[in-house]
Amino acid sequence: MPVDALLLEGTCVMNEAILTGESISQTKWTLNAADEQDATFLDMTGAHRHSVLFAGTSLLYCTNSHVKRENHIPKLPKACSSGCRFLALRTGSYSSRGELLRA
Repeated sequence: MPVDALLLEGTCVMNEAILTGESISQTKWTLNAADEQDATFLDMTGAHRHSVLFAGTSLLYCTNSHVKRENHIPKLPKACSSGCRFLALRTGSYSSRGELLRA
């Protein structure tokens, strides 16, 4: 991932070994209604970590049940045809990877 991003649609499996040192992949999913009502602010490293993809990590798999395949551009590879939607939160030296490089 080139940026820290919030997962808006879909489910992802991420390799966060560069940040955590853990060899076990992490499953990421979207925020649900209860998460949104309980929080005024997005807690990227705490309560909402399950919905945040961090810069420097690797996207291993993604799926999105909301995507209708017939509406996508036919030239996209199959891996992209069920893609997820993200909102970029932090880029460059402000991202989680940038913080590691500055330290």
